[in-house]
Amino acid sequence: NNKADRVSKGPRDLERHEEQGTLLGFYSDEKIFTVGRVRKPPKRPLDLPGPKEVKSHSSKKPAAVMTLTVISSEGDVMVPHFFQVNETVNKTVYLDVLKRVVEPWMKEDGWRAQNTRVSMTANTAHFWPPTFWPANSPDLNPCDFYL
Repeated sequence: NNKADRVSKGPRDLERHEEQGTLLGFYSDEKIFTVGRVRKPPKRPLDLPGPKEVKSHSSKKPAAVMTLTVISSEGDVMVPHFFQVNETVNKTVYLDVLKRVVEPWMKEDGWRAQNTRVSMTANTAHFWPPTFWPANSPDLNPCDFYL
């Protein structure tokens, strides 16, 4: 992703919203949170420990958890879904979470559709192409501001 490509996506996104009228969009993102010991810097020079007192706190495998959340263009936020510890998130696991967690949230959130799976399949043609997805661009992905 070069910067010019990312910058050009914002105006195209706005044009798409204007052309299609009231377009309800959903943004999703996954984050891995790790737990480690945080060493805060001393508040005053007098609090400085001597050279023998400074200890390094690190771990080869810190505890971690992967989360998934979805935000609608209306500003509604799905409660983050926490994957199981040490769970490998492959296509099967991810699709299962979409069906069990995300799909019901969309229905509760006022996504008026008779059958969500049929609607999602029918709307696939309206999805952004993968080259347009705002990955790695915090200016375009609201999840980067929330998570």
